[in-house]
Amino acid sequence: MKFSKVAALCKKRKRIHVYNDPKSEAQWLGDGIGIYLLEGMPQITTDECLRLFDVPEDKHSSYFCLHNEV
Repeated sequence: MKFSKVAALCKKRKRIHVYNDPKSEAQWLGDGIGIYLLEGMPQITTDECLRLFDVPEDKHSSYFCLHNEV
């Protein structure tokens, strides 16, 4: 799935879930319901996601953000 579509799902639900696998260095991004593998992208954090999604800084607190290693 394209990053823009995953971003739209996350923005709609106001949830950002980032999962890292330190062994394979794979990273997934999701909205709490589905997760999608991020390929060909640098490792990102939830704060970077909020900036990439163009969420105004005063709205950051309205998002539920989770960053885990699996």
